[in-house]
Amino acid sequence: MSPPTQTLPPPQPPTTPQKIKPTLSGAQATALIAVYCRHLESQLDSPLLNDKLAGEIISKIDYNFANLKVGGSTVNILGIRGSFLDNWTRDFISRHPRSTVIHLACGLDTRAHRLDCGGEGVRWIDVDLPDVVDLRRQVVPSPPGERDYTLLAGSATDGEFIRSLPNDRPTLVVMEGLAPYLVPGEGEVMVTTICEHFKRGEIIAEVINWLTVTLQWVLGYLKQTDAAVIWGIDDSKALERLYEGLELVDEVPVCSLDGVAGCPVTGRVVWWLTSWFSFSRNALRFVRYVF
Repeated sequence: MSPPTQTLPPPQPPTTPQKIKPTLSGAQATALIAVYCRHLESQLDSPLLNDKLAGEIISKIDYNFANLKVGGSTVNILGIRGSFLDNWTRDFISRHPRSTVIHLACGLDTRAHRLDCGGEGVRWIDVDLPDVVDLRRQVVPSPPGERDYTLLAGSATDGEFIRSLPNDRPTLVVMEGLAPYLVPGEGEVMVTTICEHFKRGEIIAEVINWLTVTLQWVLGYLKQTDAAVIWGIDDSKALERLYEGLELVDEVPVCSLDGVAGCPVTGRVVWWLTSWFSFSRNALRFVRYVF
């Protein structure tokens, strides 16, 4: 007698991982702008940042990124910003190999991955608001390797939260895409709290002035997220009065950086024109303080 034939179930089609639908709005939604720009920047012929992980991240998100209408110089500037602050972070770690790096409002950024969390001996802490952290946990992989890495939900302007962070080492506080969205009074209190709590370290940040606040209506991608820039810092040295020992040691206008030469022609012309006047030259710049 021949054995009974066995009926095999039909092959199942491969399952596609379900994409995550973000619920971010306002300033929090700018995390989507930044990661999309980093992805587009990685597609350029000569990218500065070349964040290949950004493409993997946006592939997991159910969002019409094309609606952000970003392109041109915006993509280049986001690459310049990330690369420049990466270099300042590397410099700090080279001088303080046993230190803490705290990235406030980290969004969906992958600096911890790009810099291998600063290497052995560095404590790395990424911080953002709960909704952003929840999305980040689902779409951004943890940094590889056995590093001292922590992702925390908290507000940069919550003094109690800042004072809960470890302060036993020299500390670098990174504020990329944070300061312009703060209310001026809140921002000044935040800087004071950081200096008082950590006692020794540096703050690196991207800042704007009154001109950018006034002309933000030309930034179409902000309209798509209902975000608005508020805090224009016209005099970077004025922040020194917030804390005795806080000192501005570097101030670099974006228009002065070599990477601007990679912008499209229109962008290059605009950045060249802005370099001629102090009020426009300081419309977007990077600052470094020691305390």
